[in-house]
Amino acid sequence: MNDCLPKDQLIDVLLQTAALKFGHFQTKSGRNSPYFFDTSMLYTGKTWFECTKYLVNLSLDRWHKDQVSGAFGAAYKGIPLSVAFSQLWHQHTHCHIPFAFCRKETKPHGEGGNIVGHAAALATTPPHHNAENHNTKNHNKGVLLLDDVLTSGKSLRHSYNILKEHHIPVLGCVVLIDRSEKDLHQTTISAKQACQDLMNVPIISAINIHDVLAYLKRHKSQVTHQHREAIQTYLLDYGTG
Repeated sequence: MNDCLPKDQLIDVLLQTAALKFGHFQTKSGRNSPYFFDTSMLYTGKTWFECTKYLVNLSLDRWHKDQVSGAFGAAYKGIPLSVAFSQLWHQHTHCHIPFAFCRKETKPHGEGGNIVGHAAALATTPPHHNAENHNTKNHNKGVLLLDDVLTSGKSLRHSYNILKEHHIPVLGCVVLIDRSEKDLHQTTISAKQACQDLMNVPIISAINIHDVLAYLKRHKSQVTHQHREAIQTYLLDYGTG
């Protein structure tokens, strides 16, 4: 696929919408960060679909369309990602895949449970498309686990455990932004690597903080020298390559 946004254009969108902020922030992992990704600022259909299109094309570069049996969003920012991903997936591939997402806490009333959506469909639904079946190799199949930002990997692990509980196979994880930080417990490896080791599936991202820093060095008017220095210092303490 070749109609996705180049990385610089994706970073442009994050800056123009103020989804990428600079200052003093505390991450969920408790670290004091000089930058923050606030994807709630991607609140229009246009910007959200632009960013999600990048994830769809990234996924199609990594997996065959018939391997993907569903889109699963990690609460909370992964929820709209899963909806938009399922729609755009159909536009690109003519495959109908179900979407669902997890709750952070199990709901004791109504339909109950910790998944919003048809869990059984994620576990059993084969991809449907209008084209004739092809004689392809016997690939693994599963859902794609979606989230906006990977920092410590806590949200991905929580979602993965829910999917595992429901016997729903996971093909891989797709995130918009990887902060490329050290794992909180195994500081010799990245949070991404720790999650990959736990889940035994690949994690791919549209961009990471090193892409952002390289962009800011090329476009110096976008941010002050002090902010660039602060990011570099932060990465010396907490970042990975």
